[in-house]
Amino acid sequence: MIKMIKYAGIFKKIYDVLELRIELEKIFDSKSHRKMVEYCLLLGQHILTITNMELCNEITESFAINEKWLNGETGKGFAKFQLARDSADKLLKIARDEKDPIK
Repeated sequence: MIKMIKYAGIFKKIYDVLELRIELEKIFDSKSHRKMVEYCLLLGQHILTITNMELCNEITESFAINEKWLNGETGKGFAKFQLARDSADKLLKIARDEKDPIK
C-alpha cells in the first residue's frame, strides 16, 4: 500500500494494467529527475507531432521552462522547481477543463 501512495500522483490512472504500472515504477525509480524531464520533453513533442495538436501559450511556456531547468537557468533550491510546478498546474487545469477527449 505504501508504494501505491508513493506513485499515486504519477501513475494514478494506471490500475487496469498492473504489469505496465510495475514497469513504469521501475523505470521511474531508476532515472534521475533530469532524465525524466528529458524524456517528458521528448514524449510531449512526439505527442504534439502525431496528433497535429496546436500549441497554446501554456504548452510553449512549459517546454521553455523545462529547457531552462535543464540548462540550470531557473534558480536554486525550491525556487528552481517552482516555475515548472506552476506551469504544470496550468497544463493540468487546461486538460481537466477540456471537453473533447481526443484533444
